[in-house]
Amino acid sequence: MGTAPCSTPFTLSKSKCSIIFSDSTNPKLQNLQLIIMTDALIGVVLTQLATVLDQQIRQQVKLVTGVDREIQTLKSKLKSIQAVLTNAEKRHINEDSVKVWLDDLKNASYDIDDVLTDWATAVLQLQIDRSGDGAENAGKKKVTSFYFYLPCFCFSEVKLRRDIAIRIRKMTEDLNVIATNKDSYKFDMRASVEMEVTGRKHVENLVLRVLFQEVEKDKDTDNIVRFKMHDIVHDFAQLLTKNECSIMEADRGTARRADTTIAPVRHLTIIRGEDVPFPASVGNSKKLHSFWVQSFFDCLPIVSVFDRAPPDLFCRLKYVKTLDLSRNRLCELPMEVRKLMNLRYLNLSHNLLLELPETVCDQCNLQTLKLVACDHLKRLPQGIGKLISLRHLEIDRTESLKVLPTGIKRLSSLRTLSKFVIGSGVDAGAAACNIGDLKELNHLRGCLIIEGLGNVADSCEAEKAELKNKEHLSDLRLSFNPLAKADGTTEVVKALQLHPNLQFFQMKSYGGTLFPAWMISLTNLKKLRLLECQGCTSLPPLGKLPSLETLYIEHMQDLKCVTGEFLGMA
Repeated sequence: MGTAPCSTPFTLSKSKCSIIFSDSTNPKLQNLQLIIMTDALIGVVLTQLATVLDQQIRQQVKLVTGVDREIQTLKSKLKSIQAVLTNAEKRHINEDSVKVWLDDLKNASYDIDDVLTDWATAVLQLQIDRSGDGAENAGKKKVTSFYFYLPCFCFSEVKLRRDIAIRIRKMTEDLNVIATNKDSYKFDMRASVEMEVTGRKHVENLVLRVLFQEVEKDKDTDNIVRFKMHDIVHDFAQLLTKNECSIMEADRGTARRADTTIAPVRHLTIIRGEDVPFPASVGNSKKLHSFWVQSFFDCLPIVSVFDRAPPDLFCRLKYVKTLDLSRNRLCELPMEVRKLMNLRYLNLSHNLLLELPETVCDQCNLQTLKLVACDHLKRLPQGIGKLISLRHLEIDRTESLKVLPTGIKRLSSLRTLSKFVIGSGVDAGAAACNIGDLKELNHLRGCLIIEGLGNVADSCEAEKAELKNKEHLSDLRLSFNPLAKADGTTEVVKALQLHPNLQFFQMKSYGGTLFPAWMISLTNLKKLRLLECQGCTSLPPLGKLPSLETLYIEHMQDLKCVTGEFLGMA
């Protein structure tokens, strides 16, 4: 895709005719572009409003008092405006006046999103401060609480409350003016539909019209997850976002001058060539929401002095929500990453990182952390439990990562956890996780790899994982490396107990002599792989599994024959 990363969805006309962009300066087409983008922005803002209010209710944190009425007014005005946007491009009225109105609305939506982001961050930070980071920090927490009530600390919190309250009231006043102007156009109303539902429907329509090609679907949910754009859709995306997104191809002569051209941009991509330094800054663009330093370093030559992210860069990206620094041969991440308090998505995949700074754990809004194929990564930050909003932790293909911090157990919002590593002995240490730390992670879905099961002490410890409650997992792979002894291992496996929704199951390096009886209760299992289970002499009656399509057995030397019992006939 030739456009910069942008979270703004778009729609096309429901008619069956082709879309031809013969005149991109046509006012009606420009209005349509603004309507599509503004509609999406308002949907994001309404979601943000609901999230912040829900956080306050659940955590009983009243960070901003006295603005409840303004918030309800803000929500009501946004919904009423959103309800007429579809009709705006159909009305035969003065296009220039509509464009000005839509421009004002778009800018107001961005500003509201920014202040709500600050509010949500403050609420989450208070939640983290109040919950602490476990019993091991009890003494430190008491000292912190003592100082928190000193006048200077109270003043800081009061100032934050006052600033957010003033900004919310200002946004409400601006939106009142926009809403009043809306009434003069007499737009028709429409029913409210969730943004995700609308977006999915449009994607499906575009696939049917062959505007999206080479479609890939999720094997479990059948949702479309990846596709290629037809040229006409690509051109439309560029036209739609031309004032919001920018792509710069930097060479050694232009990399430091990025700040002179991107002031109005919300989403910036810098394509970095060989031996081109990171941009020193992104200028005065305080409104930047997405930043991607794109490179194509699949092969890793000698790392140069240019492969460093300058600390000052992070100090200038206050409202960045999406940051992609993958494939840039980074050996370290500056501690100044803590400045990105609004960050939602951080991609550091395919880099040479040995570890992450503890300051990454200050990102209380972070929802996605990608560390795929960071082969040199040896540890994750001990404070990872503070990332209470984290939903996706992708750490597959990190062969040097032999242990995970115990804070993983606090990440109860996790949907994706590529692998779970159980350490042993000196490598594990007192702050390493164990199998029981999976207990509260019941929202996990997709694939989970559990490594180091040979290090589980006994069946009581295995039971604490409560894998039977992980109903959304479709793919589970258990590895007992290093190869565990038969005594005790059989009991550990019996205690694991899996949920019957599982569709793919793999067991590797199991040292027991018998497979667990619960295997024949996996009624939805389609694929089963048994690898290097060298002590097993027989197979359970797998023929009783009604959905099993594929059985793969490898390196099981003690398995001498397969009888009718295997087919469930005995």
